[in-house]
Amino acid sequence: MGGHIFGIIISLGLIFGGLSGQFVLRGTNSSTALVIFGVGFLIYDIFRLISYQKIKAEEKEILENLKKKCSFESPCNITLTRDFSPPIMGFPIFLNGIQVGKLKNKSTLSIITNYKKNIIYSPFLPNNKFFFEVEEGKGAQLHLTKPKGKEKKCFEIISGAKEISKEDFMKNSVEA
Repeated sequence: MGGHIFGIIISLGLIFGGLSGQFVLRGTNSSTALVIFGVGFLIYDIFRLISYQKIKAEEKEILENLKKKCSFESPCNITLTRDFSPPIMGFPIFLNGIQVGKLKNKSTLSIITNYKKNIIYSPFLPNNKFFFEVEEGKGAQLHLTKPKGKEKKCFEIISGAKEISKEDFMKNSVEA
């Protein structure tokens, strides 16, 4: 969230700098262009901040539903693997709204969950939220892949889990 607010402050600085006439947009020698540039970035930064707040509110609702209705007595182990480029970059992995680690190329991440219904995602991947269900006390294996198919899915089940829709996840989390 700090990055979003920092972006808004920079945008406001561009706007006020252009309005003062003391600063110009490089390459144009125009303070009006700097103001327009600053307004564009301000709109973009506000949109990003609103989107971030919506995502956080949705994550909070999901976690509350999970804690109330879908807890296990004994934990379940989830193993996540990855084998595609870029090889250096590690993707941050979130399980049920909590960052559980980074998954680098040709590596494995072991995660423990106490919930029957789960959501796993990485913010750097398109269509990144994957909803799945596991059985109590049993392990599951997932694989992070290059986006595939029309839906551009990034996660696939190898064993021990069942994919569910977001609607089933929310409905079952509340009613389970």
